[in-house]
Amino acid sequence: MKPEKIIELVCDHLGISECELGYRTRKSEIVKAREYCFFLIHYTSPMTFKKIGKLFNRTHGTVISGIRTLQDRMDTEPVLFKSVYSLLDIIDDYNKNNVVVKEVDEPMFQENDWYV
Repeated sequence: MKPEKIIELVCDHLGISECELGYRTRKSEIVKAREYCFFLIHYTSPMTFKKIGKLFNRTHGTVISGIRTLQDRMDTEPVLFKSVYSLLDIIDDYNKNNVVVKEVDEPMFQENDWYV
């Protein structure tokens, strides 16, 4: 599944718009959605942390931190674990149809001055 499709899947699942992921905000629901995206893209595609970060206009360190934070929370929150792995199952089912993942070179979200 392409990263853009994973982003769309996460946004639909969490009930937020895709453009909100590009906002420079620390609102918990937006940060949580970004962490979901980082985790799912990392574990289902060949993209490096740097390329995932570029997709979201973030650094690779932000991506690593987001993945670790989500993993730590999944260890203590069974509902979160179930939610993330239900999305992984959807992605795996999609990928079983021999869909090739193409890496993205252009950032999906451009640098902006949006502050929420």
